[in-house]
Amino acid sequence: MFDFKAIIDEIPQPLWGNWYITDRVDSGVYSEVYKIEAKKSERIDYSLLKVQPIVIDEELNCSEEQKNALLEEKRREALNENTVMHKLINCPYIAGYLDESIIPLRYMQGYVLLTRTEYLMELPSLMKKGGFPPTEENILRLAANIGRGLNAAHKQGIHHRDIKPSNFFAAPDGTFKLGDFNISGSKESVRTVSGTAGYLAPEIYRSINIGGADYTNKADIYSFGICLYQLMNDFFFPFEEECDTEQAVERRMNGEPLQVPKKASPEFGRIILRACAFDPAVRYGSMDEMLCEIENLRAMRSVAAAAPVSVPALPDSSGYYAGTAGVQPQPKPQPQRIPAQTAQVSSTKNEKKSSPKLIPLLLLLLLLAVIALIAVLINKDDNENEKNSGKTVSAYETGDVDGDGIVTESDASLLFNEYTLISAEKSSFTEKQLEAADVDGDGIITGMDAMILRRYCSYKTETDSDDILSLEKWLKQNKE
Repeated sequence: MFDFKAIIDEIPQPLWGNWYITDRVDSGVYSEVYKIEAKKSERIDYSLLKVQPIVIDEELNCSEEQKNALLEEKRREALNENTVMHKLINCPYIAGYLDESIIPLRYMQGYVLLTRTEYLMELPSLMKKGGFPPTEENILRLAANIGRGLNAAHKQGIHHRDIKPSNFFAAPDGTFKLGDFNISGSKESVRTVSGTAGYLAPEIYRSINIGGADYTNKADIYSFGICLYQLMNDFFFPFEEECDTEQAVERRMNGEPLQVPKKASPEFGRIILRACAFDPAVRYGSMDEMLCEIENLRAMRSVAAAAPVSVPALPDSSGYYAGTAGVQPQPKPQPQRIPAQTAQVSSTKNEKKSSPKLIPLLLLLLLLAVIALIAVLINKDDNENEKNSGKTVSAYETGDVDGDGIVTESDASLLFNEYTLISAEKSSFTEKQLEAADVDGDGIITGMDAMILRRYCSYKTETDSDDILSLEKWLKQNKE
């Protein structure tokens, strides 16, 4: 354990011109983090300062030359994090590296590495203060932010190797960032065992007693999945509510299947379980792949939340016509009757009174006539298009969005690309296509319809038997 008080006393202040150490934010065995501030003319800026001693054991039995060589090796290792963070300096989802300095220590042989980063708050601290309610919406947003940061590191050939919630940081603008690359590696395959127990991937955990591990960035994906599992499971590891933490980890490392986190939806739970699959071959192949599913789920939730309430396809007693799914109803045109006195030639006085009323009525009738004509022309064009393409209106059945008589992946892709326009009342679909696009039959066209359609297409692709269920039968079977 280092005497950090003595080390802080040796650090000359101000640092980097006008930065002063104020409060300790976090402490560990090998480093401590402090809040520092710089007074400007009209404001005070804040940053974080990581204080990391670089020393060797004075009781080590070796020559002075060997001690110096070992000290230099430790210095290079300590600088690795800063080198990594500098490579990722342009990524908005990585804790921002700002400055560094190495200062020789007087009271002991070695140095102290000082690293200044942007002022952020650890996720656990933020949650304790009530600044991050663990709703699925919030955790999906965090997953997208942290996932982008991890993806940026992987694209630079960097493995983080210590993914855990305490290395997730929140910026004042609400962005979440990945930090603490202290034990990261920059090889395609790393052969060192490091990380925090409970978040280690099984392939690393199993090799601890062997003395080395051979793994790829899928180990980071596993750790990330376990973090999301905790956040959606009241911060418990898998099995931890049934036994102590050590036993829970052991069950997981033995390959016992995991249940969906209790607070996660089936869709998000599936993403989490695939990320922390026991077998690396079952996990996502890359963070790109995992991020795609996270963003698709977020988009579907966003569209579903914003979609207006649908109405039946028949006029109701209030005199409103139903629109297509996801479109607000329009007033039913009412027959207009011109009052008798306005149709007759009467006194000059009566003409002056009726003329101002007659003009708006005529304009309204003209407008309604134009709208009706446009609707007729559009319907005629749609029918002509269907005839010219060899399709009939009856060809459109549930799920057959393009009307070619077969439910395929192209229908799912068409619906997935179109459903945001449908909800925004700008759909280019015909009425029959809209009926076919409402796959789950709830009267509203959302991303869920597209997702169900894709699942059905996957079922058709993966089924070896020739006896493939129709979409209607498949839907009924899966509901049961």
